[in-house]
Amino acid sequence: MNNKSFMNNKLALFLSLTISTCLLFSLSIMAQTTGSIAGTVVDQNGAIVPNATVVVTGEGGQEFTIVTSANGTYRIPAVQNGIYTVTVSVAGFKKYVATNVKVDVGTPSTVDAALQVGDVSQVVEITSGGEVLQTETATVSTTI
Repeated sequence: MNNKSFMNNKLALFLSLTISTCLLFSLSIMAQTTGSIAGTVVDQNGAIVPNATVVVTGEGGQEFTIVTSANGTYRIPAVQNGIYTVTVSVAGFKKYVATNVKVDVGTPSTVDAALQVGDVSQVVEITSGGEVLQTETATVSTTI
């Protein structure tokens, strides 16, 4: 094999690997179709509230239920983009409801709940407006 043929083979291999890598990367970006909802549940004094039930309901009927961890946090990782209602409840506290929570593809939405002491049948309703500040990452993205 001559030197020119060897260089052509190396160049062809390099180009094939580069194109394959770019193709896989672009497919992974296009495949990302979900966002997430996360937050922390505290009481009116700022103390964490573990074992609170968090129910996330989408306008299309999707529903996710999770219980907060020992440090009062929750995270639902694979939520389709859209508008959601987040309901937080635990014995001894008023139910917390946040409506119009917007979830965008690839962008974490944060819904922190401050529960007030009271009967579960009482409801504190929070209506979100438009954009939700996400604090999970420093990434900025656009949905097309």
